[in-house]
Amino acid sequence: MMTRLLVTTLGIPIILCTVWIGSPWISIFVLLIGVLGSIEFYRMVRLWGFKAYYVPGIMSICLYVWNGHNNLGLAFWIFIVSILLTVSWKVLVRLVNVFLSSPNDQWTGKREFLEIVYSALGSLYLGWGLSLAIVIRQEDKGTEWLILAIIGTFATDTGSYGFGRLFGKRQMAPYISPNKTWEGAFGGVITGLPSVLIAVSAFQLPIPSITIAIILGFLVSILAQIGDLIESFMKRKANLKDSGSLIPGHGGILDRLDSVVLVLLVVYHFNLWVIN
Repeated sequence: MMTRLLVTTLGIPIILCTVWIGSPWISIFVLLIGVLGSIEFYRMVRLWGFKAYYVPGIMSICLYVWNGHNNLGLAFWIFIVSILLTVSWKVLVRLVNVFLSSPNDQWTGKREFLEIVYSALGSLYLGWGLSLAIVIRQEDKGTEWLILAIIGTFATDTGSYGFGRLFGKRQMAPYISPNKTWEGAFGGVITGLPSVLIAVSAFQLPIPSITIAIILGFLVSILAQIGDLIESFMKRKANLKDSGSLIPGHGGILDRLDSVVLVLLVVYHFNLWVIN
């Protein structure tokens, strides 16, 4: 518990400083955690029983970060390119294997398709999802919007964890994560929603009404917890407790990114559709 608290105390200021400084350091930071997170993701794919193609996945993440850094709006086309990269890499690996040692190696239809899908979706999730932080930072009051996303996610995670430990009785998704309870989910909303409202007021963000601000707060808190559940499902399927061990007391990169990716998604589109 103390290790977890210490890492959080040191980590949050580093992240906030990176956000405050902005380009190019935020792009470098996003690229670094995206690549490290992809290594953990593709490791889980291997534990699911599928081949994981790290090279096209990491190349695609670099393209997503480049796209976000230059705000080019090419995410859809990069997704198509990531699929083509994965297919090309699979063909190359297959040809090498056949030439060297496996002349009878055959394509297996559904398995091959899923390996391509997992590779492309992994880079989309980590590359495009995280690159939205770079795009948000470039917008008007981008620093404030990004800090709101981080604070809302952190407050939700903290409230969910604390309420779950103190009051948790009714399991929310026992197969996915036995430790997650409805009481914890409620606690996440209780802490996440006010944190977003406080950030909106403190940063004087141009939100049309208090009702819309409350809706944003609910979305941030709920999607943060959904993101956590999605990653818990992936770990459960891989029979892992943590996605990695890179962050003492917290597990892996994905264990910290799981909530924030969907929050970045909602904050980006909220800014795009409601504010602009």
